[in-house]
Amino acid sequence: MRKASIWSLVLLAAFAVHFAAPRAATGQEGLSALDDLDLPTQQEDPAVEAIDRQLDAADERFEAALAAAEAENETVGGLDLAEAVRLALANNPALAAVEARRDEVAAGVQEVRADAYPQVAATSSYSISRNPAFLNSPDFEDLLDQFPAGSFEPAEQRLYGFGVEVTQPIYTFGKLSAAIDLARLLVDANAAQIDAARLDTALDAAEAYYDYLAARDALAVGLVQRRVRREALEVVRSRYEVGEATRLEMLRAQSALAEVTPEVASRAGELAVAGSRLKNVLGLDPRAPLAVAGGLEPRLPPVAEELAAEELTEPSGEPAAPSPALAPRRGGELSPVPSFDTVFATAQAERPELVDLELQAEALAQRQVVVRAEGRPQIEFNGFYGREARVFGDLGDGLFDNYAFSVGLRWEFFDGGRRKGQIAQFESQRQQLGHRLRDLLSTIRLEIDESRTDYRTAIERWWAAETAATAAREASRVARESYREGVALQTDWLDAQRQEAESEILAVEAYYEARREAARLARAVGALPTRGWTTAGADNEE
Repeated sequence: MRKASIWSLVLLAAFAVHFAAPRAATGQEGLSALDDLDLPTQQEDPAVEAIDRQLDAADERFEAALAAAEAENETVGGLDLAEAVRLALANNPALAAVEARRDEVAAGVQEVRADAYPQVAATSSYSISRNPAFLNSPDFEDLLDQFPAGSFEPAEQRLYGFGVEVTQPIYTFGKLSAAIDLARLLVDANAAQIDAARLDTALDAAEAYYDYLAARDALAVGLVQRRVRREALEVVRSRYEVGEATRLEMLRAQSALAEVTPEVASRAGELAVAGSRLKNVLGLDPRAPLAVAGGLEPRLPPVAEELAAEELTEPSGEPAAPSPALAPRRGGELSPVPSFDTVFATAQAERPELVDLELQAEALAQRQVVVRAEGRPQIEFNGFYGREARVFGDLGDGLFDNYAFSVGLRWEFFDGGRRKGQIAQFESQRQQLGHRLRDLLSTIRLEIDESRTDYRTAIERWWAAETAATAAREASRVARESYREGVALQTDWLDAQRQEAESEILAVEAYYEARREAARLARAVGALPTRGWTTAGADNEE
């Protein structure tokens, strides 16, 4: 018995040396050597198998959901930022309500202009009258004495008439011309308000578009990470089955895969909400399929593609090319931060809110002209031509012509101070607009300064997040290879995987936040979010 125990210890030591040496050398030799050994397999573990069944069920649910989403997206594709902005400007109902006022204001111009033209009206009448005034005369009794047999009963009188009336202002001391100019200014002010609403709608579309891409790319990171952990579980499982990995390592790998499932489900829900908001901003049917172009590609390499150990140098002795995990991100370059002077000068020329206030101030000046003109003589022509007869058939006889023409002057030289009060109100409103204009300029200056700072900060955060994500990807690769070679613990690999996924999510969020800040900066300038900044206007001072 004692000799058998000694030989058992020797055999176990030999096995330990046999397993440790290949792991410390290359990675694949150790695994191939294990294939030549007739090692007993692990007995079935009910807990491990139950967890496997739950993980497989979760995989089936995700695959079904992804298949349904892909089938929905097959009918529509290629929605980029420019198309999203175009659809929002064309279909957004809130913007359409603002634009509908254009016709209302334009009709007001036509209404005011009509006062300068002749006003022509056709008239016709039929009247029946009976007037007993003659009977009520104080001399009626004397008249009866003179005509003792006469009848003085009042009779009904019927009259037929038709004619044409013409009214034409001749001179109004500038009232009509000022009113027409006022109406035109209101049209231009309304156009500026519509432009501001269009910029707001375009910004909403850009933010909804970037929110959707951010949610989609974050979901993609979660799905890739889940695939990575699924493949990592298969690596641990293969070792567990031959006795190289412990039951604890197997359970940890299963737990690492399971903990990604709630995160992926949460990301899928966020993507659905972002898609609904994007459709709402674009004025699309909530049930319409949606496929959005653009976005970033997740940089989490699958385990299966790098199971073989990679040499650190080429055969020539030169350093090896960077790992695919270190490849630069492809997602469209962000424009540099423009200089403040360039942006502010552009905003002064293009912000529709500034144009709106300036036009409102001019409109108030024209209102003052209109009110002053009402206190001056108004000269007007009035004319009427028609016929009036007691018998309807006599209307065709020129003998019954009825006409009147006149030129009148009306001067309301005293109105109790009403016009003076109106003029004072308009002047006060003009002063208020002047203060609002200066305040708006100050607000725009602050808004631009904050937007430039936020944009610069977002770019720096994006680059920092990209650097961290690149380092995390490489750290995950190193941890994976180290675990495969047996020189690192499984917990180190799992921690590296978590850090890799978290860093990738932060990089995605930082990138799209920079995109949003670029769109907000464009709005501060008075431009659509599809506009880009050139390096000629970049801020190189900092």
